[in-house]
Amino acid sequence: MKTRLLRRALALLLLTAALSALCPASLAFDAGQYYVADTGLTMIYTVQVAATRYVDGAESLRDGMLKRGFDSFIYRYNDTYRIMCGKFRDYTEAENYRQLIFEVTADYPDAYVNKAWLPEWAIVSFENAYRDWGDGWWLPVYTAEQYYEEDRSQSMVYAVQVAATKYIDGARSVRDRLLALGFDGFIYRYNDTYRIMCGKFRDYTEAENCRQLVFGATADWPDAYVNKAWLPEWAIIAFENVWQVLNGPQGSPSYAADQYYEHSEDLTKVYTVQIAATKYLDGAESVRDRMLALGFDCFIYRWDGTYRYRIMCGKFGSYPDAEAYLQRILDVTDHDDAFVRNAWLPAWAVQDFQDVFYGYRFVRVG
Repeated sequence: MKTRLLRRALALLLLTAALSALCPASLAFDAGQYYVADTGLTMIYTVQVAATRYVDGAESLRDGMLKRGFDSFIYRYNDTYRIMCGKFRDYTEAENYRQLIFEVTADYPDAYVNKAWLPEWAIVSFENAYRDWGDGWWLPVYTAEQYYEEDRSQSMVYAVQVAATKYIDGARSVRDRLLALGFDGFIYRYNDTYRIMCGKFRDYTEAENCRQLVFGATADWPDAYVNKAWLPEWAIIAFENVWQVLNGPQGSPSYAADQYYEHSEDLTKVYTVQIAATKYLDGAESVRDRMLALGFDCFIYRWDGTYRYRIMCGKFGSYPDAEAYLQRILDVTDHDDAFVRNAWLPAWAVQDFQDVFYGYRFVRVG
């Protein structure tokens, strides 16, 4: 018991330190999500939910909206702190975002679309970090096109090159496969060749760790290797802000130290997605680790019976959330027989997952 508590405390300490360094409250594309009005910057449309003269109150409201999954930020205009959500170039998209806010919370019935002037990189980071994923799900994709051309006047990074081709359609197919697996796949044009790469790391060792994650997730690219690329600084920052928060120091969030639990109905009931069951612990660990490598919160759940080791994903308080998670699993894996069922887990493990999932990970809105 002491060992487990110590491991949990260490894991939480490391996660907290990583998040504090990059994103104190939630998935914040700019670490502070705080900007000062400057009409010399780029004008966007955003949803203003509130305004106050007190920065502490503004931070509390911003953090509350971040917790709900919205890209909320503070915008200082004269001596007032406006709490706003989303960074859109098109009015209609901002209006759609306002409707999403109304669906998720009744706290801001007077929310309206307003203008703000922000740094271009912050707008691009927002645009590129989210795209619609099915029925109300959003998936980080880092940059919209994920396409760059060689320019050595830009910033050098280390990336994992998985393939190269002279045909753009083939490059797009491989890039999209990487994105579907949860990796930051992009196309890098070098002379007349399209290199398909993933990750944008300033440190070689981190890129090598990413290469090992690729090997753990798929056998499609056994010759993948670390190479260099020269990319816009904003694209690297956008990747770093998302990668560090979503993946943690080892490439996947450590919701619980060993992701192994035993059944007890005295614990907290949750909805989860069962993808498989087996008699053998080694086999269960293999499946769990593969799902973790793909970015899912996968754990082993021991239950009395012949196929005692159940491999499950997610720890949700509601059935619809678990059902939506099931759809994501079906979209990117071959676990076609996966289904939603109940499990009983320690309250701290459930809370750890929900804090990370709703605050920092794939966010469900609507």
